Amino acid sequence: MDGIGFVFPGQGSQRAGMGLDLVRAHPELASAYYGPADDILGFPLSRLCWEGPELALRDTAVTQPAVFLVSLGALHVDLSDEALFEAGTPSALADIVSKELAAANPA
Repeated sequence: MDGIGFVFPGQGSQRAGMGLDLVRAHPELASAYYGPADDILGFPLSRLCWEGPELALRDTAVTQPAVFLVSLGALHVDLSDEALFEAGTPSALADIVSKELAAANPA
């Protein structure tokens, strides 16, 4: 099978500082994704992603959109890289949820 697959993190992968290096390297992500997410959600998701606190990031109402947002930004950067497509066409997407990963790993 030729092609590229993308695997996205799930809840449990969140941490303060997530996405910050990506936004520093690609500042357009702040206005394209993070700013609109803050506006739509009505709270500073971008600040929570970049600064925490960790306790707030454990709240599912924050965790789910935060992990999605950082993944979306990474995907945007990946899809803008023409060299990626020289390796093949993206043909698969998956996500990892820590409990699924644990269940798939026999004791």
